[in-house]
Amino acid sequence: MLIVIASDPRTSHRPAEAIRVAAGLAALGTLPIDVCFCGAAALVLSKPSEEFVDGEIIEKNLALLEKQAQDIWAETGDPFLEGAKRIRYTRIGLTELSQLANRQSQVIRF
Repeated sequence: MLIVIASDPRTSHRPAEAIRVAAGLAALGTLPIDVCFCGAAALVLSKPSEEFVDGEIIEKNLALLEKQAQDIWAETGDPFLEGAKRIRYTRIGLTELSQLANRQSQVIRF
């Protein structure tokens, strides 16, 4: 399953909810979970959680996501990726992301 997170965590609760859902599904271990942060959602990969709506939920579940997810991706060239990495992730181009999505049984976008 691929979970694409593209909402802005500074103005929306959706990224926090997406991270919570992804971490929970990954923890079950019954389905491999890939997560891709696109656009402003990539801010959670390098900025402190207190800057975000529901930052405490992001903080709590981001570490769980890193441990449980199969792969965590961030869009190559994303201008929101700045500063130190908070968790491990791999850069992915739009072509590769499209191919990854086509190989998945399910894709959820937040």
